[in-house]
Amino acid sequence: DISLQMKHEQHIQQLAYFDELTQLPNRASLIRDMQDLLQQPTPLAVLFVDLDHFKSINDTLGHRVGDELLTLLSKRMKDFLQQGDKIYRFGGDEFIIVMQNFQDVEEVTSRTERILEAVQQPFILNDMPFFTTLSIGISLYPTHAQSKDSLIKYADMAMYKSKENGKNQYTLYMDNINSEVTETFEISFLLN
Repeated sequence: DISLQMKHEQHIQQLAYFDELTQLPNRASLIRDMQDLLQQPTPLAVLFVDLDHFKSINDTLGHRVGDELLTLLSKRMKDFLQQGDKIYRFGGDEFIIVMQNFQDVEEVTSRTERILEAVQQPFILNDMPFFTTLSIGISLYPTHAQSKDSLIKYADMAMYKSKENGKNQYTLYMDNINSEVTETFEISFLLN
């Protein structure tokens, strides 16, 4: 039966390219899409988004509540995307947003600030308001890098800088972040 085979293939595609919990495109989908996007001459902004204190949420409220928060968070962030933007669940409590169709860096940071503000509004979990924040790192194509791996890595480094600086903020990647992160890693490696 061809229709049964087509349904089976669609299910396999769904499992391969979409996150089961949030129904967002997953890391494999991000890699595939970035390869296509980087063939175009238009600039991109890659936002590496991490939910602050997520381990504490899971440990104190349980994984079911943590999963519910991730689902609500993904929907809320999705509501603040503009045409051409896409959000992916990268893994755990990490998301990647790829922004297109922006005029300049100020527009990217302004849109990022709106996402941060939206997430500060309470989530209702177990009939109670729950407050959380995000840390975000931003890298730009082609300004900071031309490869998908470097863009993601630089956005990740910038996100860790946001966490170091107190969380609930964004950081735009700069070259000095790379050397600071490498130095921190080397020191912690030597101490362990």
